[in-house]
Amino acid sequence: MRRKRVSDADLVKFLDEVQLTYILEREGGWDSVQDWMDVLSGGEKQRIAVSIITLVIILITMLIMIRMLIIILVKIIIMKIILIIIILIIENDIDNNDIDNNSNNNNTANNNNNMDDNNIYDRK
Repeated sequence: MRRKRVSDADLVKFLDEVQLTYILEREGGWDSVQDWMDVLSGGEKQRIAVSIITLVIILITMLIMIRMLIIILVKIIIMKIILIIIILIIENDIDNNDIDNNSNNNNTANNNNNMDDNNIYDRK
């Protein structure tokens, strides 16, 4: 258990959760080597099995919740990207309209100048 960074204190807490801490004292501590089938009563085996099943269910539930959170985060990121693209398209469209309006204004101003020039020639 040392490789997995689980201390003896962590294991005692686990045994305490399932009310089996007395087994440590009864069987001689962590260094005692015994066959679980001979040492544990039917009720003790059942409590350990139920606690393991409960732990697995909790872990599966956590994985499902993590998966759901990842899906939600991916959707949020996609929506933000789409929003940025829409904003860029709108800004580009506004810039193009400004350019078109400036071109139209310049053309109108040129046409007005040409008309003024024509009026001058017409008066002469």
